[in-house]
Amino acid sequence: MSLPSRDENFNLVILIIDDDINNIRLLRHILTRAGYTVLSGYNTTEARNILNKEQVDILLLDIHMPLETGYSLCQELRGIEKFQLLPIIFITSIDKETGLQYAISYGGDDFIHKPIQRQELLAKVRAFSRIKKLQDALLEQKLNYDRELLMARKVQEQMIPNKQFIWKEKYQVRTFFHPFIQIGGDYVDAWEINDELHVVIADCTGHGPAAALLGAMFKMQLYSIPKTGLSLLERVEVLKEKLLLVLPTNYAITFFYAIIHDNNMQYVNGGHPFPFIYNDGRVEELKGRSTMILDLDIDFKTTSEKVDLPKDSIILLFTDGASEAISTDMKILDTEGLKDIYKQSVEKGGNIIENMLDDLHNFCGGIPPSDDIAFITIQVIS
Repeated sequence: MSLPSRDENFNLVILIIDDDINNIRLLRHILTRAGYTVLSGYNTTEARNILNKEQVDILLLDIHMPLETGYSLCQELRGIEKFQLLPIIFITSIDKETGLQYAISYGGDDFIHKPIQRQELLAKVRAFSRIKKLQDALLEQKLNYDRELLMARKVQEQMIPNKQFIWKEKYQVRTFFHPFIQIGGDYVDAWEINDELHVVIADCTGHGPAAALLGAMFKMQLYSIPKTGLSLLERVEVLKEKLLLVLPTNYAITFFYAIIHDNNMQYVNGGHPFPFIYNDGRVEELKGRSTMILDLDIDFKTTSEKVDLPKDSIILLFTDGASEAISTDMKILDTEGLKDIYKQSVEKGGNIIENMLDDLHNFCGGIPPSDDIAFITIQVIS
């Protein structure tokens, strides 16, 4: 049988741990001739020292050694993140069927039966070399992807900053957005145009980069609408028309767009969860709904609603990541559960959004949410 080329095995490091010097000499001879770099040690203490100092690609580990077995070391290594994917091949003299069972049960990947057979050794090392190279390539891709996501998150944080401000000494406004992963598809914003407060919350299909791109398109089209000369309904129609030109097939955006002027709020709900309004100790939903932004020929007229905003009333806009939070026993919070959390958060005092996030965290048992979460609160303070 021909040996694999040295170029193929170049830079692959194999660590041999065996208390038998003759076994180490034999293994080293076979592997170095095949082009591998070989390190060796005689016990588990030396194994730990080498693994902590050197980059090892494959570990050949004897089972029966003085003081500590190879099984024990293998189990320990599997509990350390950087060694969880390290190929570990046991060296054993027990029968093949039992050897494989033991190898798997203690965290190993395979075993080599003594006495060492050159062809079997090289075949298994070659197989795990290919697996290790593939794992390394995938991990490198993941690291690059994570770096790109981190950069994208910084961009999205600039595009959708959390805001807190008082408008006209009458309304206290807070916005909040937290993506399911580094970036997400929810969108929140509040800004002034022509002596009016505009408030928008939206939820784009999916999670991650694709949804974030939809969110970016949503903001671009939203901010391209002329600032003057259009009513709320006209602004929404322009927004829909612009987005339908660029929205990919099978994607959709729900939204809630409101304009606050004096003591009332006019709004259009495009398939979005009904917002809550807290007033006089009660929480009610703001009804009224039109179609979401979706590339379907639906003959459905866009309509608007209007609500008065008495002093001390507080409006909550949210995306379904909050109402669809899941507990550790797989119960969904749902709209009524979110209402209860909202009421308690208002009556607790302080920052309502922070109070709600604490309660959601407790409901989920400390487990991160499975969807993007966005909030806007609008509190009438005078």
